[in-house]
Amino acid sequence: MSRRKLIDAKILEASKKFDARLFAETVKGTFSDFPDYRRNQKRVLYPAWYLSLVVLCGCNTIEEIADYADLQEVWFSSLLGEAVSAPSHGVVWWFLVKTPPGALKSYFHKWFSKIPGSLRDQLIAIDGKRLKGANFLGHITHIVELFAADDRLCLAVEKVPDKTVEKSTLPIILSQVDVEGAIISGDAHFAVPESAERIIDAKADYLLAVKGNQPTLYTEMENFYDQANAIKWEEVPYLFHQETDKGHDRIEIREVRVIEELDWLPNACKWKNLACLIEVRSIRQKIGKAASEVFRRFYISSRCASAKDFAK
Repeated sequence: MSRRKLIDAKILEASKKFDARLFAETVKGTFSDFPDYRRNQKRVLYPAWYLSLVVLCGCNTIEEIADYADLQEVWFSSLLGEAVSAPSHGVVWWFLVKTPPGALKSYFHKWFSKIPGSLRDQLIAIDGKRLKGANFLGHITHIVELFAADDRLCLAVEKVPDKTVEKSTLPIILSQVDVEGAIISGDAHFAVPESAERIIDAKADYLLAVKGNQPTLYTEMENFYDQANAIKWEEVPYLFHQETDKGHDRIEIREVRVIEELDWLPNACKWKNLACLIEVRSIRQKIGKAASEVFRRFYISSRCASAKDFAK
């Protein structure tokens, strides 16, 4: 028996409010004229829009897609208006192998444009990852994803070209998705002035982690927060929010401090529309233990918001 991947509990909860029929109709409407390699065959049991819908079910492998189609056979077949068996692993495999990747990608983007709802004021995370088991001829496969945190929806995926870095995919990704009004978070790989400018030009805001790849900026922020903390923030204007979490036999206190007055910061103009600096201080202590650990993270952002909003 094959081992099936457990579905995230949050996704299961969200699915209770999910209009599956509307979802299927948007896919059918978009993919109805999708180029089909089987167009010359006398009879096609599974239309291209139908197989596209099966592929969009949220699974990671062909085996998982085929398993899911089998589990939801009655619902999937109801969309065709006739009782048909679930597409097999071979059917799904051939569909993905024979379909030009560029065509599938372009129709996905066309489909996204029809999805109701707005990304305005939503956190969009851009993140790179290495695909496990996807090495080819000794080359490691890296991709960059654009992910809507509130909708739990992957909006775009790009493969990082060989001998380049993750930030090289940013112009391509931003050209594929309308991110106007959103705030885009990125790790230190994207914390460069060029990336900040591209995000602003896309009519979005940035929230970028600052680490060792920006040593001057990191040192300036570290010194400022250290000095302000030493005088207990007297006469230093700042926004503050604190949260406490308990779990896994430990207590964690997170303190968020936002600085909007940046006249003291050298080269602040390098970062387009830079509006504030953010420190997140995490104090972790195991229950029953006296000692605690302190972790600090720094961020820059083009958006003016409360410390509570940034904590979220």
